[in-house]
Amino acid sequence: FSVGLNGTVEWDIINPDRRLEINIAKNKVELEKLNYQMIERDLYLEAVKTFFQIQASIQDIEIAKQAIEVSKIALVEAKNKFQAGIGNRLEVLEAETQLGRDKINLSNKNGQLKFNKNALSKILDLKNEFNIDKTDNSKIFGFWNLDNTQSLKIALKNRNDLKVKQKNILINKLQGKSILSSKKPQFTLYNNYSITNAYGESGVIDVNKDNIVNSNSNTVGIKFELNLFDGGLTKQNFLSSIEKENQLIEELNQNKLDIENDIKNTLIKLKISKETIINSYAQSQSAREALKISLVRLEAGLTTQREIVNLQGDVSEAESNYINSLTEYNENLMKMVRLVGNDNYNLCNFSNKNETSFVKYAKKKDLSICELKT
Repeated sequence: FSVGLNGTVEWDIINPDRRLEINIAKNKVELEKLNYQMIERDLYLEAVKTFFQIQASIQDIEIAKQAIEVSKIALVEAKNKFQAGIGNRLEVLEAETQLGRDKINLSNKNGQLKFNKNALSKILDLKNEFNIDKTDNSKIFGFWNLDNTQSLKIALKNRNDLKVKQKNILINKLQGKSILSSKKPQFTLYNNYSITNAYGESGVIDVNKDNIVNSNSNTVGIKFELNLFDGGLTKQNFLSSIEKENQLIEELNQNKLDIENDIKNTLIKLKISKETIINSYAQSQSAREALKISLVRLEAGLTTQREIVNLQGDVSEAESNYINSLTEYNENLMKMVRLVGNDNYNLCNFSNKNETSFVKYAKKKDLSICELKT
C-alpha cells in the first residue's frame, strides 16, 4: 500500500506574453464599463423622450376637455335658438356632431397617455402606478448655447462610442504584439517536490506487512521554450491583426462623420422647433381670441354655428401644434446633450451677454423653466 504527494511550483522568469495579457484584460474591463455607460445613457434618453410625450399627452387631454366645454356651450346655444324659432335643426345637429367628435378625441388622448405611461414603466421597470406632475408641462427645458463646431469638439472628446472604438484599436494592437511574443524565448523556474510512504513489501514470497518505506525528493530547475518553426502561422495571424486594425480605424472615422452629421441635423431640427414654437404660440393665441369673440357673437345672434365649429377646430389644431413643437424641441435638446456625451451640460447657461432672440422671446412669454437673468 503506497501513498504519495507530488507538487510543482513554476514561475515564468521571462514571459513576453504576460504583461501584454494583463494589459489586454485591463482594457477589456474598461471597455465593458464604457459599453455599460452607453447603454445607460441611451436608456436615459429614451426615458426622457417618453416623459416628454407623457407631458404632451396630458396637455392634449386638457385641450380636448376645453374643446368639449366649448362644444357643450355651442350646443346649448344652438338648442336655445332652435326652440326660440331663430335657429334651425341643422345647427343643432352640427353642434351635436362636434361634441361627439370632441369626446372621441378625448378618449383617444386618454388612451395615448396610458400607452406612453406603460412605455415609461417598461423602460424604468416600474411595477406600480405612478403620476406625472403637471407643473411646467408647457415649458421648454433649456437652450443650446453651442454652434456646430463647438458641439462637435465636445462630442469628439466625450462620446463613449468613440472611446469604445479607440479602446478596441488599442486592444487589437496589444493582441498583435501578443501574437509576435509567441516567437520569443520563455524561461521558467520550477520546483518539484514529492513524498511517498509505502507499507509492506512487493516482489517477495513472505511479505512483511510492518515494513515502512519513506522517500522524498525535491528538484529545482529552469525550463527554456522557443518556437523555432510554426509554418508561418504567427506571421499570418499578425498580418490579420493589422488588417483588423485598419478596419477599426475606418469604423472610427466613419463614426466621427456620423456624429458630425447627427449634430448638424439635430441643430437644424432645433432651429425649426424654435420657429415653430414662436409661430404656433402666436397661432394659438389668435385662435383662442377669435373663438372667444365668436362665442360672444353667437350669444348675440350675430354668427352661425358653423363658424364656431370651424374656429373650435382651429383652436384645437393650434394648441396641438404648440404642444407638439414644445415636445419636439425638448426631445431634440436632450438628444444634443446625448450627442455631445456631456450629461452635465448646463441648459440654462444664458445671460444678458449671450441672449438670442429665441431666449428673449421665451423670457418675455414665460415659456422656459430656466430662471433667466433680467
